[in-house]
Amino acid sequence: MHLDLDPAVLKLALVCCALATAIAVIFAARGWWKAWEARRQAQSELSPVSKEDEAVAIGEIPGQKKIPLAGLARLMRPKSGEELSALRLNLAQAGMRSPEAIALFGVVRGISVIVGAFLFLVLIIGSGFNSGGMLLGCFFLLGGLYVPKFWLNSKIQARQDILSLSLPPTLDLLVTCIEAGLGLEQALDRVATEIVMSDPIMAEELSVVVGEIRAGLSVGGAFRKLSERVTSDEVRNLSNVIAQSAALGAALGRTLRDYATSARRRRELALEETAGKITARLTLPLTICLLPSSMLAMMGPAVVIVINTMF
Repeated sequence: MHLDLDPAVLKLALVCCALATAIAVIFAARGWWKAWEARRQAQSELSPVSKEDEAVAIGEIPGQKKIPLAGLARLMRPKSGEELSALRLNLAQAGMRSPEAIALFGVVRGISVIVGAFLFLVLIIGSGFNSGGMLLGCFFLLGGLYVPKFWLNSKIQARQDILSLSLPPTLDLLVTCIEAGLGLEQALDRVATEIVMSDPIMAEELSVVVGEIRAGLSVGGAFRKLSERVTSDEVRNLSNVIAQSAALGAALGRTLRDYATSARRRRELALEETAGKITARLTLPLTICLLPSSMLAMMGPAVVIVINTMF
C-alpha cells in the first residue's frame, strides 16, 4: 500500500519528532544533573574543602598574582576534600607541584568543556540535525569533557616510565656514595646533583626527598611520600626498603647493594620475557604479510605454464 504524503507534512512531523527528542534529552540531563549535584553535595558535607584549599583550587593564593580566568577555575574546582587530595596527588605524579597547578588545571578543563560544547552546537546546527553531524558533535563534546583527564594520565604514565628507566644507574650511584662514607641525606643530595643533567626528573624527586628530610620529616615519612608520588613498583619497593632499613637501623649500604642486585636480576628476567613474547607476536604479521607473496612466488610460474599449455 502506497501513501502519498505532502512534503510539508513530513517536514512538520520530522520537526516535531526532533523537538520531542530534544525535550526528552533536556529533562533526562536535568534529572541526571540534579542527582549528580545531590551526590556531590553529600560528599562535600562529609569532607568539606577548607578555605585554604578552596583558595588554592581557584587560584586566589595570598601573596601571589591571581591567575587569569579564575572564574573557570572556581567553576571547575573540586567539591570535596577527597577529590582535591586526589587531584593534587595526580598533579604531583605528573610533576606539577606549583601552588597554582590545581587552578590552572581547572582553567584548562573549563576551556576544554567550552570548546567541546561550541563545536557540538556548530556541528548540530550546521548539519541540520543530521545523524552524522549529531554523532560527530557528541564525540567532540565528550572529548572536551575527558581530554584533560586523558592528557594528565598520559603525562603521569610517561613520567613514571622515565623514573623506572632512571632507577638502576641512580641506585648504583647511591650505593657508591653510601659505601664511600656519606650519610643517606648527603648521598641523596650528591646523587641528585650528579644526575641533574642526565636524569632531571629523578634528580627533582630526590631533591624533594632531601628537602623534606631537612625540613624535619623522618626518612621513612619522606620515602613514603615518594612512594605515593611515584607509581613505579621498583621505586616503591626501593622506598619501602630504605624506610624499613632506617626504622630498624640496618646497614643501609649492604641493604641497597642486595636490593640493586635483585632489581637488576628482575630487570633481566623481564627483558627475557619480553624478548620471548616477540616471536609469538610476530607470527600473525609475518603470516599476513609474507604468506601471500611467498605463495605467489612459488605457484606463479606453475600457473603460467598451465595457462600456456591449455590455451
